[in-house]
Amino acid sequence: MAYTKIIESENRNESFVVNVYCTEINDSTNKYVINGIINPELIKMTPYHFICKIGERDVFFTMLAGIVKKN
Repeated sequence: MAYTKIIESENRNESFVVNVYCTEINDSTNKYVINGIINPELIKMTPYHFICKIGERDVFFTMLAGIVKKN
């Protein structure tokens, strides 16, 4: 909820979608990145896998495929 207040103030109350990207780093670590997306076309480019509701807002979750390898 605090994150949405920050995005609302930065975007001057324009509509936006909250998206959480989930990526597996290794066997025991997952990375979650939260974004406020103003352009809904971006959801079409990286489709979401499921939606949950936090308060009154829908939050879209995108599970990115593959494991991120450290160099």
